[in-house]
Amino acid sequence: MGVEIEGTDQALTFLRNFPIKANKVVFDSMREAAKEGAKFLRPKMPNKTFRKAVKYKIKEGNEYTFANVGILRPKKEGDYGTRNGKKIPSPWLRAYWKNFGTLANRDPSHKFAYARKPKSANRNGGIKPAHFFEPAIEGIDQIMMKRFEEVFVKKVKERQLADEKQ
Repeated sequence: MGVEIEGTDQALTFLRNFPIKANKVVFDSMREAAKEGAKFLRPKMPNKTFRKAVKYKIKEGNEYTFANVGILRPKKEGDYGTRNGKKIPSPWLRAYWKNFGTLANRDPSHKFAYARKPKSANRNGGIKPAHFFEPAIEGIDQIMMKRFEEVFVKKVKERQLADEKQ
């Protein structure tokens, strides 16, 4: 003698697939929010090279999914490429120099990982710090959160409608 409840197969399938569906909804919403953040950030960059270099990346960790938006640091730092036979640094490194300065014009309020080498310690000049990044990112978190919420609600409603049709 057994008891059979109608709809249990659908309910069990839904519960088994729920983490996958929920992660996809969060990931898609996060991607849309990051796109909106990059769109917000590009016009605030000081030149065309930095505007082109603004990217976004969504990363899934063990516990969290998060978005990186900005001029992202390459995995392998060093020379980005060549132009006219000369090596050129990555856009991230050039933006870092522009934001915090180089040589004698280093920003005194920023904590650099390495001090100036003795070879260049007495040299004057260098790139003057522009401090463009902090003002550029002001307000980006609200824009990204608003977009995330809009897309998340929309995707959840779409999923509910799709599940109701099945």
